Amino acid sequence: MLSLWLYLIGAATACAYALGASMAWIPASPALAVVSLTIASVLILAAELCHRRALAQAAGRTPVSPPPLAQDDHSLVDGIDDIVFQTDTEATLTFLNRSWKDVTALDARDCVGHSFFDYVHPDDQALNREQLLKVLQPGQAACRFETRLICRDGRQCWVDVRLKPRRGRHGEFNGATGIMTDINSRKRAEEVLRARDRSLSTLLDHLPGMAFRCRNDRSWTMEFVSEGCFELTGHEAVDLLDHHASYDQLIHPADRSYVWDYVQSQLARRNAFHLRYRIRTREGRERWVEERSRGVFAGNGTLLAIEGFISDISDQMCDQGRAAREC
Repeated sequence: MLSLWLYLIGAATACAYALGASMAWIPASPALAVVSLTIASVLILAAELCHRRALAQAAGRTPVSPPPLAQDDHSLVDGIDDIVFQTDTEATLTFLNRSWKDVTALDARDCVGHSFFDYVHPDDQALNREQLLKVLQPGQAACRFETRLICRDGRQCWVDVRLKPRRGRHGEFNGATGIMTDINSRKRAEEVLRARDRSLSTLLDHLPGMAFRCRNDRSWTMEFVSEGCFELTGHEAVDLLDHHASYDQLIHPADRSYVWDYVQSQLARRNAFHLRYRIRTREGRERWVEERSRGVFAGNGTLLAIEGFISDISDQMCDQGRAAREC
């Protein structure tokens, strides 16, 4: 309010002199004009200073809300589902967030100050020590590995660990900081798949013939063959998988074009196919085989592979040939 009054009085002083001089109410003297303008300027300047001071006092009394990053760091980290942790250079835990208890059922406050290796499965401790030492070496940025934690009730929990070095103000290594993600569900699913694959492989290996999965190329490149491969072709499964032997080269030269053309025609129609042809074993013996296969397609129609089963029908073909000759 004071600044407003000072401003008005200063402006009025200047205006009064100008009006009085123009109307000849007061003498038009240069000295009087300078005095009037000086008084007006001083009052206006005083008004400006008072206004700025009032603004500064008002700003000082206004509470300033803290920026978002000024929140409690622990509360922020505790809201993360993954385990956030820190260690010193001796692998002693110096910080654990709340998710540590969610995963291991161990109280984080009781675990801080103990070695991280106290909670690692004995079979994985060598790997963990190796990774921690690697992170603390100069020039190492970060590392990632999977390990098992021992929970409060003795059960094991698989976690995916991402670890990086922690440095002090002068660049020295103070320890490590990292994140652990619970991957127990994924590991259980992988174990179920492995068990199923083992059972399926055992079943296929006992069938009288060769189960296979191959690419649709001229070599019929094998991605999987059962152990029946040896009984049928004389080649070990690893020979076909490592390309030491091409299945196309096992097919009788007179039958190769027929096999290729027939398979391509059936794949184009997305039909399962059933064909008979001759192969030559590793020892050079000729055998008749029967193949029952089909293409494996993706949802967009892309051909992923061919899967099927090949069995030896040499005896059957011999019997048919003998019967034909007798007729």
